[in-house]
Amino acid sequence: MAEARKSFSKVVQSFRDAAKHVHGQKSFSSDDIQSPAVKAYIHDTYQALRQGMNLGIQQEIPEILRTALQKNVFVFSGMKVYTALSEVGSLDFTDKDGTPKSWHNFRKDAEKLNVRYNEHYLRTEYNYAAHSAQQAAQWAQYEADGDDYYLQYRTAEDDRVRPEHQELAGTTLPPSDPFWDEFTPPNGWNCRCITVQVRKEKYDKSNSQEKIALGRAATAQKSQQIFRFNPGKAQKIFPPKHPYTNESRCGKLSAKWQYLSAKERVLLTDEIKLCAQKKDWKKEVEEQWKEKQKTIRNKYLELLEQSKNRSVTKSFGGNKVAIKFNNRYGNKHFVNDVLNKTNRISEKDLNKIYQYIKSSKPLPRVDLYKERNDGIERFYYLHDEKRNVYYHIAERPEKRKKGLIKVHRFLYGVTEKI
Repeated sequence: MAEARKSFSKVVQSFRDAAKHVHGQKSFSSDDIQSPAVKAYIHDTYQALRQGMNLGIQQEIPEILRTALQKNVFVFSGMKVYTALSEVGSLDFTDKDGTPKSWHNFRKDAEKLNVRYNEHYLRTEYNYAAHSAQQAAQWAQYEADGDDYYLQYRTAEDDRVRPEHQELAGTTLPPSDPFWDEFTPPNGWNCRCITVQVRKEKYDKSNSQEKIALGRAATAQKSQQIFRFNPGKAQKIFPPKHPYTNESRCGKLSAKWQYLSAKERVLLTDEIKLCAQKKDWKKEVEEQWKEKQKTIRNKYLELLEQSKNRSVTKSFGGNKVAIKFNNRYGNKHFVNDVLNKTNRISEKDLNKIYQYIKSSKPLPRVDLYKERNDGIERFYYLHDEKRNVYYHIAERPEKRKKGLIKVHRFLYGVTEKI
């Protein structure tokens, strides 16, 4: 717990630095997400909540699940920061006499929000992350075992158990039953209920419809309805309809929302708020996002251009390969991966990719498993152990005059696994 307290203290301080940035700007918007102080606040919040997540995972889980849970924690952290700083931005920046409020006086107002978001809320969210991660990790095992066992809902069995949760105690149903889609614990903040596997011959099967009705009664309040989800099935730590994410007001942004990176979701927060008030919000967001994404892509491509005259030679099984960084097609695909497939490479890394490639470990080359229409015939992979990502190096031959062939090998992509 000492490590957690240290992380909480760091978040409290990073909030103050971010609030000072907002005070200097006299406002807050999604553009401020790019400021160092706000980025640090997001990072420290994410690290604290990820500690909670890791605390709850006590066994090996599929890497795809771990990655999904981490991304969910990152998105939640970004949205939490956005919500907290939006409130800071709505504070009064002037004193009663109309003069600009000093940082000293403004900080007094901001500290009330700091206590709420980064002391009271954060501790509760940390505990929830630990419990939710535990249930998500266990669900992976439940799915592996199928319906060979029943699952049983159990409470902490003390005087602090909520009466409505006590109503669910002893619910015994197979993992495939729809009850678990809505009422896999935790079913509220600071809920301590759990699920356990039990032998079919030892316990009677519950009436599913009756238990679902009890579960809905237990979470009847609007603030409780967000907990009707299964962390393991959804591969999410936090409720998908939590107010931070605005999904409770906007609904699902679109099918595309599910595939956006954490960075994109944070950047889209302003648009989500706007679209909630519009009938045709889906179309509105798509159009606004295309414009915003275009600007980000162009900026990232410019940063990659700084390595265009560089070349790195790596040895793949004795075969020396010269890797170039001046292929526009490859760079566009690489930027797309940075935006959509990993949070481990950020804007500040783009002008250092040459150095990262140079220090990365070569893996065996891979021939294509299906035909492509862009001329690429194989890939080479490099493992960046420090950032734990894999760089994809494409090989594309070019036919020239008189039957000559020039082979181009260039940076093409980056992913968290291959």
